[in-house]
Amino acid sequence: MKNNITDPIISCLIQEKLITDKQYRHAQKVKGKIVSSKRLLDILKDLNYVTDEQIKTALARHKHSLKIGDLLIEFGYLTNEKLEAALRIQKDSKGKRLGEILVEQNFITEDDFRDLLYIQFGFLHIEPDIQEIDKDLVSKASIKIYRHNSILPLYQQEGKPLIAFADPFNKKNIQGASEIFGSDFIIAVASHNAIFSSLNKLENESKTIPIKEDSVQAIVDSIIQSAILEEASDIHFEPFKDKFAVRFRQDGILVHYKDFPLEIRPMLTSRI
Repeated sequence: MKNNITDPIISCLIQEKLITDKQYRHAQKVKGKIVSSKRLLDILKDLNYVTDEQIKTALARHKHSLKIGDLLIEFGYLTNEKLEAALRIQKDSKGKRLGEILVEQNFITEDDFRDLLYIQFGFLHIEPDIQEIDKDLVSKASIKIYRHNSILPLYQQEGKPLIAFADPFNKKNIQGASEIFGSDFIIAVASHNAIFSSLNKLENESKTIPIKEDSVQAIVDSIIQSAILEEASDIHFEPFKDKFAVRFRQDGILVHYKDFPLEIRPMLTSRI
């Protein structure tokens, strides 16, 4: 009769046919005879059942089904007690991500978190440079949506969008990026602060946007797409003395979207 395997990493290795259930049970027996608290993964490697490279490849294939807390424990960055404490804090907090809480509580460092993501998954760590960010890529959605998903579009790499995530294991954030860029994008990792700082700079730069006539239709398409993504009930176009503002009605409240030069008003309204 097979053991009920609760360890998600071991389950991943078995699904990938890198180890058998028999090998797993043998490693468990060996672990039970060892006085030190040696990790099961290390025992499997000592027994020559699996290599570091095979583990890395398997985890990369199953990254969206794994939890960051389980990985931090398995690779020795975190204890069960600290994870449970962080999960209790997360339950009482409003929308805070687990990785953010672990760093805030000094349970792990940001360097530990990045090391795990790079060494075990090959996720590239990025320090965003506002000058290198592709503004056309950013224009596919609003800054608010990027903040909501804690993501930052960077630029095209090998023909695919490179997107920085604060937490690449957050399924809602992955889904949010997929809705904007499709499923074929490259994941990078940046700190939560770096992502939000870059988004703030991009927002300030976009307060007034120079418009060419041949790009107006793209602007209209972008406004409509962003309104749909933000679940706006209607779109308001409001001329002022020195600008033309676009606002979305969300939950009965008008929320500012973007400002455009006043001269765009005739071109914009003629296409709606």
